[in-house]
Amino acid sequence: MDVPSFYGRETELATLEQWVMQEHCRVVSVLGMGGIGKSALAVTLMHQVAGSFEVMLFRSLRDTPSCEALLVDCLQVLSPQPLAEVPASLPGRLSLLLECLHERRALLVLDNLEALLQEGDIGGHYRPGYEEYERLLSWVGETAHQSCLLVTSREKPIGLVPLEGTRFRVRTLRLAGLDAVACEQLLAEKGVVGTPQEQAHLVEAYAGNPLALKVVAETIVDLFGGTISPFLEQGTVIFASIQELLAEQVNRLSAVEQTVLCWLALGREPLGLEELLALLVEPLPQGQVLAAVDSLRRRSLIERGQRPGSLTLQAVVLEYVTGLFIEEATSEIAQGRLSRLIEYWLCQATAREDVRQTQERLIVAPLLSRLRRVYPGRAEVEEHLLTLLAQLRERADYAQGYGAANLVALLVQQRGHLRGLDLSHLSLRGAYLQGSRCRIRRLPGPPCVTASLLRPLMAPGWSPQARAGSTGQPEAGAGKCGCGEREVRPCTWSGRPIPTRCRPSPSARTNADSPAGAGMVRLRCGNWSKGPRSGPFGNPSA
Repeated sequence: MDVPSFYGRETELATLEQWVMQEHCRVVSVLGMGGIGKSALAVTLMHQVAGSFEVMLFRSLRDTPSCEALLVDCLQVLSPQPLAEVPASLPGRLSLLLECLHERRALLVLDNLEALLQEGDIGGHYRPGYEEYERLLSWVGETAHQSCLLVTSREKPIGLVPLEGTRFRVRTLRLAGLDAVACEQLLAEKGVVGTPQEQAHLVEAYAGNPLALKVVAETIVDLFGGTISPFLEQGTVIFASIQELLAEQVNRLSAVEQTVLCWLALGREPLGLEELLALLVEPLPQGQVLAAVDSLRRRSLIERGQRPGSLTLQAVVLEYVTGLFIEEATSEIAQGRLSRLIEYWLCQATAREDVRQTQERLIVAPLLSRLRRVYPGRAEVEEHLLTLLAQLRERADYAQGYGAANLVALLVQQRGHLRGLDLSHLSLRGAYLQGSRCRIRRLPGPPCVTASLLRPLMAPGWSPQARAGSTGQPEAGAGKCGCGEREVRPCTWSGRPIPTRCRPSPSARTNADSPAGAGMVRLRCGNWSKGPRSGPFGNPSA
């Protein structure tokens, strides 16, 4: 295998050379996402250390050869004498391979190991029929010899984890994107020109992935005369070749991994593990989510955010996953299904204002734009969304998830207001209604609750004058709600916490003589509400 152009990676090459030459590691794995340059790095290393090995052997696993067939192939090359007969059993072939690795100093490279790993599973498990490769790597890692087995993969095989460390001389190198200097060299050789800022923007968009940069460089040269600026003005970094590259990896993910990836894309900012768990409509065990996060990290699809403990996506992965979600959500809505709108939150009322506006611009607006292509008439889109809203009313509160909030967000984007909209019997989990010019036809409840619903439903309803105690000094946890009452604990409406800061008056608990009838509770603001009723989400249902 030849590598016509190789950029940067001096540090990574030096690390691999030290492991292979000085530390005599038995197994070395080079991991990274597709196109990051694993194969090119392995081949460059082979050329660099060729003089120190008697035998060098490169084999691709992309065509998924059986372990038995691979061993026969390797033994014919590694054996000092021509083999008249190869042992029939796998243990016999493994033993003979280890003898060869002990007698002769060899560098054996197995490329694309991820082809043997299970799709749709937490990363690292072998596909049925290829479990023998785990034994191969384990035997080579645990047995003393003078050779080295180097594997490249998008995912770390699960069997290598317990072997890593000084005892068995097993190491792992994770490849990130190319540094700025190497990226500039790559773009210059492809004939791409632009200001330093434009080059930096392009490199950041593709996270320094050399294959992605080569592909986009060809597009820039062919369609934009080699100039970066008009390409960036198009506003998208995803097109066919890049899409295929990312689809290969995303399609291999388990359902939980896809869920985590989707939430990180829709969140538009780094999220911590606890934040991820809190967003899920159907709760998952923390250990299961943690395993999915670890697997995504091993697949090089997520990375650490700037905030300690937070996770984020590379720009190109974020855009791809967002586009995939919008495409699938559009298809579901057109078919009258709401699975994704129920499971995921499109426009998050609890997010920072700039993040929420980004969600509206890059998620809600494109989704509505696609729906308008499906339903060309303006009234058709609105009618279909209202039909789906009516379907949600037939569901129990806990089964509505984020569905009502997402449909309301689409309706606000479509109509510019919510005047006359019936929101009764809907679980408005996380709906953002501020600025939507609401004159809602049916939204029962006391005034302080109704006022609160016109703010982000999951955000505190403080007035700007709040947070002063009786002494005039700030009082921790105190503030005023929309009805003017200063209190710490939230009130409940139909048994659910409302982000006003009222609570039932201690002197007027459930009162059969209330003007509204038996079973009502007087709030401290003087209004009446229904008595407590349990709710699965802890948010109001209109």
